[in-house]
Amino acid sequence: MQASPRSIIHIRLLQPEQDAPRLQGLNERVHDPYLPEHAHLVEQMHERARHAHERGSSAWRPLPDHDRAVADAAHEAFWVALAADSVEHAVGTLGLRRVGDAATAVVDTAESSGMPDVPRWVQSGSVGELRRMRVAPEWRRRGVASALLATALDYSASHGLEKLVLNTTAAQIPALALYQKHGFVQLTRTYVGVYELVWLSRDVHEAQGTAPG
Repeated sequence: MQASPRSIIHIRLLQPEQDAPRLQGLNERVHDPYLPEHAHLVEQMHERARHAHERGSSAWRPLPDHDRAVADAAHEAFWVALAADSVEHAVGTLGLRRVGDAATAVVDTAESSGMPDVPRWVQSGSVGELRRMRVAPEWRRRGVASALLATALDYSASHGLEKLVLNTTAAQIPALALYQKHGFVQLTRTYVGVYELVWLSRDVHEAQGTAPG
C-alpha cells in the first residue's frame, strides 16, 4: 500500500529565521521550472509574448528590471512542506496573499493582470491568490503539491475566502495539469515580458480533487 502524502511530509506555517537555510536550499534546486523536453514549448511561449508586445496588446506588460522583492513572510500565510523522515529538508512551499494587499502586489499578481473582475475582488477582500508553489524535483509526483493545495483550501475556507486565483506560465505543463485536476479552471492569458501567464481560479468550497501531484 502506498503511503499517503501526509504520512511522508509535514506541512506547517513558515518560521522565517529557522526556515531560511532550508528554503535557500530548496530554491537552488527549483530555479528552473521547465522540463528539458519542454524547451520548444518555452520558445513558443516567448514567441507569443513577443508577438503580443509587437502588436500592442493590452494583455502585455513589461517585465521590470528591478521588481519589488516580497518576502515569503509578507504573505498572509506561507506553508513549508518538510520530509517527515528529515525535517531539516524543505521539499515544498506555497504562499497565499489576499488580492488587494498592496504590500505583496507585484508585476505578476492579479492586480496587474488587467482581468476585469479584479476591482470587485479587491473590494470584496474575499479572493486569495496562491504564490510560490515550489516542489523539490526529487519529490514531484509524490503528493506534495496536492497536500499543499489542500492545506491552502482548508485555510481559505476558515478565513473568509470564497475564491482562489493563481497563475503559471504556459510552458509549465505539469503545473497546469495539477491545478486543473484540483478544480482550477482557466480565466485568461496575459503576458509579462517574454512570459505567457495562464490565470486560473476555483471556488474555495468546491469539492477538492484527489489527484496526486
